Amino acid sequence: MSYLFGTSHHQADRYHALKMLIVDLDGGQVGRAVTQVAASLGSSKFPSIEIGQVGQFDSTAKVKEAVCHTDYWAAVTVPANASADLANALQDSSDTSAIYYTYNQARYPTIADSVLLSSIRQIHAASETAFLNPLALLPDLILPTTQPSRVFYNTVNMVIPTLVQFFLCLGMNVGGQMSGFFREVKVRDVYLFRFIVGKTYCAILSIVVTGYIWAFRGDWIVGSVVYGKSFGIYLLYLDVQWQLLESSTGTFVPMKYMPYFLVTWIIINVSSSVFPFEVMAGFYRIGWAMPSRHLYSLLIYAWSGCANPVKEALPVLFAWWLVLHGTAFLSVKKRCRDARGSVATIEAKGEAGSSSPPSEKED
Repeated sequence: MSYLFGTSHHQADRYHALKMLIVDLDGGQVGRAVTQVAASLGSSKFPSIEIGQVGQFDSTAKVKEAVCHTDYWAAVTVPANASADLANALQDSSDTSAIYYTYNQARYPTIADSVLLSSIRQIHAASETAFLNPLALLPDLILPTTQPSRVFYNTVNMVIPTLVQFFLCLGMNVGGQMSGFFREVKVRDVYLFRFIVGKTYCAILSIVVTGYIWAFRGDWIVGSVVYGKSFGIYLLYLDVQWQLLESSTGTFVPMKYMPYFLVTWIIINVSSSVFPFEVMAGFYRIGWAMPSRHLYSLLIYAWSGCANPVKEALPVLFAWWLVLHGTAFLSVKKRCRDARGSVATIEAKGEAGSSSPPSEKED
């Protein structure tokens, strides 16, 4: 748990690693006020501010695209004619002028809704003090993600499916040992049986996990195509987790050490996905190799269409998948050999005991 708690240690001191874009399409008093205020708020506990050039970001669509491609975590845009709209509003007491902000709410929503939105509101509050009539602050989010269950996507949901898989794997091991399946059936047939059971179970579990995410999505705007993508991502991830358990439980990791191994594996995985690397200490970059990290990045891409991680995530996940399939076969082979070896040892001891002469009692 110390490892997991460490992901949030001095987190506020690393908020400057989150980049925020400020674009002034107005060129008037409102735009100057926003850019000057944003630049003055810079500190280690505030996102880094970059002032975008109008030639590069000449529309709100391009600003939103830059956030979508993960060049920036968030952006604030002062629209064209914002100063003129404000002047008109001051004259006739009509609607106020507005500035817009955008971020991907599906990407680490706890960070987005706390750090990013709080920083944007600071910029807005400081900017509007320059005017008699306040500036409105309007959202232009990439994927509104407001359902309460969102906090589980990169935390609890990384733990429970793996625990369920562990107990199934443990049950198969105990059943196979007690029934004599491991010692009486060919290694090839044992592996094929467990291979089919594992693939079937991972498919069912992927449907269930994706299903309860969808059941509690509320007004989240995601469709059936996204459900299919999420199912495929979970299928790959859960198969990796299954092959790891198949490779380790009771064979290469003795059962007396298995609880420590499993808890350590789960904690390291959750730590890799609970926060973005930008706000964690550099040591936690080792989480880049963890499957959960890439599961969550692929889910963000499937849900929002932004932050494409495919060139990074899929090679890592498939590397785990390929290596663990090989170790799973070796584990089954070792399991069968150990089962047959224990029986041979018992039989040898029995034969030795029956052939030895009984000891004579002395008078």
